[in-house]
Amino acid sequence: MCTYLHTHLVIIIFLIFYWISLSDKTFANNSPSLSTEEIQETKQDISKNEVKAGNKRWMNSPHLFWNIFQSYAIDEFGYTDEQAKQLLYFPNKKILSLLKDTNSSHDLRQEMENVKKELKKIKPSELYKISSEKMTNYHSTNELENYFNKSGPITFIILQGYSAEFYSNVFPEVFPKQNNSIFSKYFSDKFNSIKNQNDKNVLINSFAKENPVPVSLDQLVTTSSIDGKNGKPLINLIRLEAGNGNLVTIGNTEDNSKEYLPVIDKLFKTLGEEKLKNVYLLGYSQGSPVALDLIVKAKEQISKYPWAQNLKGVISMAGVNFGVTPASLAFPDNVLQKKDKHPFQQFMELLKEFGDNLKDPVQDSCLKNRLTTHFENFSTVTSTIIKIINKIFTSGLLKKQNPLPGLKIEKIGKSATPLPVLLKMFYDIVFKYVAILESDKSDKSNKSNHDLSKIKRLKMFIKKFSECIQGLSIGERINWWENHKLPNDIKLISLAATQADITEDGTKPSPILDNKITHTRGSVEYNSLRKEYYNEFAQNGMQLNDGSIALDRTVFWPKYIKALNPDFNESNFLFAGIAGTDHGGVALPATVKKAKYPPNPYPRKLLLKSLGTLLAKFTEM
Repeated sequence: MCTYLHTHLVIIIFLIFYWISLSDKTFANNSPSLSTEEIQETKQDISKNEVKAGNKRWMNSPHLFWNIFQSYAIDEFGYTDEQAKQLLYFPNKKILSLLKDTNSSHDLRQEMENVKKELKKIKPSELYKISSEKMTNYHSTNELENYFNKSGPITFIILQGYSAEFYSNVFPEVFPKQNNSIFSKYFSDKFNSIKNQNDKNVLINSFAKENPVPVSLDQLVTTSSIDGKNGKPLINLIRLEAGNGNLVTIGNTEDNSKEYLPVIDKLFKTLGEEKLKNVYLLGYSQGSPVALDLIVKAKEQISKYPWAQNLKGVISMAGVNFGVTPASLAFPDNVLQKKDKHPFQQFMELLKEFGDNLKDPVQDSCLKNRLTTHFENFSTVTSTIIKIINKIFTSGLLKKQNPLPGLKIEKIGKSATPLPVLLKMFYDIVFKYVAILESDKSDKSNKSNHDLSKIKRLKMFIKKFSECIQGLSIGERINWWENHKLPNDIKLISLAATQADITEDGTKPSPILDNKITHTRGSVEYNSLRKEYYNEFAQNGMQLNDGSIALDRTVFWPKYIKALNPDFNESNFLFAGIAGTDHGGVALPATVKKAKYPPNPYPRKLLLKSLGTLLAKFTEM
């Protein structure tokens, strides 16, 4: 009976992933037509109007970041002037005006609608054109690295995105396996000098155990640094690792930040507060809202976490700060109300019902009681499989649908979620986390800390998965902002991304799509995120999106923040720019290895070094 039950669990999880893949097709229905309103393209050299730093810092930051990024790209990374301007898009007049507008109605939802209305008028190609014509105030790498002489090293604590347990870690270019960076060696020396193993451990909640388990700090973080020509570290890098069996990137935002707090606490105790002064939490994708929650919690508990005074701000890198469309369709509120339930919402309701109906295994010597529980679970799994199959066939998802014209013209595949991705996640969840996750080896001596049963693990995964998706909905993100007050002493730094314009019927694809230094056309990731780019446009009419999140819901717009934090210091908004790549490209070269296509070539190390240099410059002012 156990074997049959586990086989059926495998089937149901595969069907769930298959359903998600099919459900992507429903986005394309009733897509809005493009606005016929003409967009005036500025011919003005905006660099002549740069504003000096001070209380108008957010107005200056795009210009300064542009100069830093372009200078490094050419002088250190070997790009031509033309290529460098294809990597980063400079905002147009409308975006700049929104960035400097701090007048707020104190109604966050209304401000979001206002910003969305303005941004829908802008195409990526407009920003591309502005960037190609923009003048640059070039500096040598030596000049830029001199900014760090006064500021000292800038430290990035990197929080990864959703489901990081199941894909490659972010920014592998700056975290090589053979790491000879200065900060990595320093961490290794300090960590190895600790004699007592208990002083090296952090208690974390485990997916396999009833109670928290001790895990060594060097398994929870990976360290590196971007070092200067003078042999000193410019940017210390600390990546918080997932994949320790605690599903730390699959759950609600507040639970995730609680998991990270003791890790960062141990990190500061190991390295010393003096070593980590100018510290920024860099959140990629879902990591950004977690970073926001974490910095609020740490600052509120300054007596418990005195190192929180060294946390200077949050960097959002394509961050899900104000919600994403798929999550909002699964958990709609009055922002995205639909008359009929979207397949995503049906799926989440069915998944919750499935988890609720599973019975925990009976620890009973009576064979009859144990078999009864197995039969009940067998029945639950079987009925759920039937319901999913019925939904797939009755919802029309299997019918051939005409994609948006651009997808056909660009020859993008129909499935937004490629089969290799589905199979990889399916394998990890079923065979690694649910079916064969063994006892934590570091806690083997603790006989009182029992393993969780496979059913309990599955129920926990379903619960956390549901909480994670709901937490990324627009309504839940607004709810977070309404119930949390930001500390006034932190900076909010935004870096967004966008793909190229949609291809309209009867036109040729944008030449930006052929840019071989920003993405790999035809790869698994490219096809998946390009389809999602069209999905986002179909829902919201927004072409400024990276295939996961649109510009209006990722940037820390002053109007948004001031709506609920009217006293927030206006000088602490910084906007870096818009990377000319997709959501994955800003942090990940690839999620699925496929020999036919090389990884995404976007220069992620260049992004990190430019961000660190921008913050060093503002620190010294």
